[in-house]
Amino acid sequence: MISIDDLRSICGSLEDVSEQAHFEKTSFRTKKRIFATFDAKTNLACVKLEEADQYIYNKLNPDIYWPLSNKWGSLGWTQVKIDAIEKDAFLEILMKAYSLSSPKTHPHETN
Repeated sequence: MISIDDLRSICGSLEDVSEQAHFEKTSFRTKKRIFATFDAKTNLACVKLEEADQYIYNKLNPDIYWPLSNKWGSLGWTQVKIDAIEKDAFLEILMKAYSLSSPKTHPHETN
């Protein structure tokens, strides 16, 4: 089981991550890109995944992982029932979301 405190702790340990409000949710961003949100009312997290990963997670355990029911779901945004997931499994999916959303810096690129 994951709590919002766990989520904050994990995200806070990642490079260039900020926590901000996003409508009625808490968002976690890297370089202004959201990679995860948490909705305290529903106790659900939402993470950005590759569509293939979203499909696999959903097929393995549809009670824990499912696509958002709008256009964002078809783009890989995946709901995660955090009170039903083990911490290691959530860390794995969160790192996929972080890696996908973290822009790659090229050697000749300046920030």
